[in-house]
Amino acid sequence: MPLDQNTKQSERLLRIGDVENTIGFKASFIYDRIKSGQFPAPIRVGKAIRWPESLVQNWVLAQIESNKESQNNDAQQIITMFNDGIKKKTIADTIKVSMHRVNFVLETEGLI
Repeated sequence: MPLDQNTKQSERLLRIGDVENTIGFKASFIYDRIKSGQFPAPIRVGKAIRWPESLVQNWVLAQIESNKESQNNDAQQIITMFNDGIKKKTIADTIKVSMHRVNFVLETEGLI
């Protein structure tokens, strides 16, 4: 994929220590995620391995976005559970009120 002129000038290749500092995780975490396809693989430059900075930054941004979506889903689940709880409580309260009315009528009529 060709890079535009601005990207070519600003792109850096990061060492593993730079990647660790950028994402806040140790090398073992990074390599585990590479093996599972959840982190961008490095490129070889001679005998050295490096990560294009843009790939690492894009991964960080994807994690942030994924977390936002997860939090939104969690919040929606909590709201749904809360609303379901209110519905259940409302139904239970309605049944209780109805039972009290039935008992009142039965008592008034001397049937119980």
